[in-house]
Amino acid sequence: MRFSSYFARSWKAAVAILVFISVAALGSWGCAWYFPPSSYGLAEQNARIVVTDITVIDTQHNTAASNQNLVIQDGRITQITSDVILEIEGELRINGLGKYVMPGLIDMHSHVWGRSDLLAMLAHGVTRTRVMAGNSPQRILKKWVDTGDIVGPHMVLSGAPVNQHSHYASGRHHKFIGSKEEARQLVRQQYQQGYQQVKVYDGLSREVFFAIADEAQKLGMPLAGHPPFGITLNEYLSAKPQSLEHVEMIFQAHLNHDYQQERFDEIVQQLLDSNVPVSPTLIVYDNVAQIAQHGPDYWHSIADDLELNHPAIKAMGEQKVNGIHSAKAQQDWQGKSNIFGDMAKQLNQAGIEILIASDGGTFYTPNGLGTIQEMQRLVEVGIPVKDVLRAATHHPAKALGINDKVGSVSTGFNAELLLLEDDPRENLNTLTNPLGVILDQSYFDRHSLSEMKGLAKSTGSKSKFYFWWIVDNYIY
Repeated sequence: MRFSSYFARSWKAAVAILVFISVAALGSWGCAWYFPPSSYGLAEQNARIVVTDITVIDTQHNTAASNQNLVIQDGRITQITSDVILEIEGELRINGLGKYVMPGLIDMHSHVWGRSDLLAMLAHGVTRTRVMAGNSPQRILKKWVDTGDIVGPHMVLSGAPVNQHSHYASGRHHKFIGSKEEARQLVRQQYQQGYQQVKVYDGLSREVFFAIADEAQKLGMPLAGHPPFGITLNEYLSAKPQSLEHVEMIFQAHLNHDYQQERFDEIVQQLLDSNVPVSPTLIVYDNVAQIAQHGPDYWHSIADDLELNHPAIKAMGEQKVNGIHSAKAQQDWQGKSNIFGDMAKQLNQAGIEILIASDGGTFYTPNGLGTIQEMQRLVEVGIPVKDVLRAATHHPAKALGINDKVGSVSTGFNAELLLLEDDPRENLNTLTNPLGVILDQSYFDRHSLSEMKGLAKSTGSKSKFYFWWIVDNYIY
């Protein structure tokens, strides 16, 4: 009898806790959805922005035009000319001082956990990003970015990774399904929630993968992600994905962890025939390789950079350092990193379009800075700077189907621009400290960008992170 009474009280307490969390979640959603956070007042905003005496870098064609003047009206470039632009009262006029302007960076593989990630990206010149693991904060933040209430890069959101239980890689934030019917239902659910893409993962079976691809196509949702181990590369490519993520996945799933040049040549040809671009994501693996090799010493050497990460992600990464370092004897991490770099170089040489994709927002690769580090790593492995700049601007815009309005400093295009001290074709490191960023009708000067980096390091909340984690994984 006592046991029954105790059980009843415990059951009621558990129900009460669940009800409380559910009500709190609904209340938090409502407040976050209908009441935007502070804008911080970082930008100078103006419907008409004029930039004078600037050299325009065309990253698609690797050309430059000096002594140009740009007119931006209502967030679009309306005029590029060497003629004098008459000043209009109330406009924002920026003297380019003979410096350089190029398209804003597009990072095709990021992870966003909170507002700090958006600030870190924009502070480093990332004006647009494809977010590759959906959660509630992203959907809320995207709304406020799109309405102009807060600053941040424009976002394309993938839903939570779709996976099946298997011995292959998985994460606690994945959505696991067991049948074709569940797969279709999940795709529809993500569509209804406002996600724009579907991310597939390692463990999917052939029949489930094609059910996902079919349902996504019906809804007009592009598909991208990890090519599952249970299908061939040609089967993955036949689904017409927006991209293939990670050269590491080519190594694992299609080279079976054994690099053979003849087999890789076949893979290169398959990719070339498919016109599917590849997101190499070299820097994220190389950072793990450095942790494996040097352990806490390397972690401490990048600790300042990792302040840009969400504090919950940084803490998780720190906890894993010793484990990764102690496991270094199990595989040649740095050797693999070098192989992945050579694979990316060969893909580019073959004419396969590569995409800048940092995998930022992960343990050792912060958003924004990670984008630039990915570009630097690609140059380091032998890819020409001109190709890397194209991979950060034109190629991503093309993959997203918006290269008629994004990815170029051209008349009629969106104002997503970087103002730089040096010609990035000659000094890629100039990207690390832009003179300014123009995004839509907002201008951020160097001081504002520095302030933005500081805010990125101080605005993350562990409690909010875990609260939304519970909401996304156990309530909604």
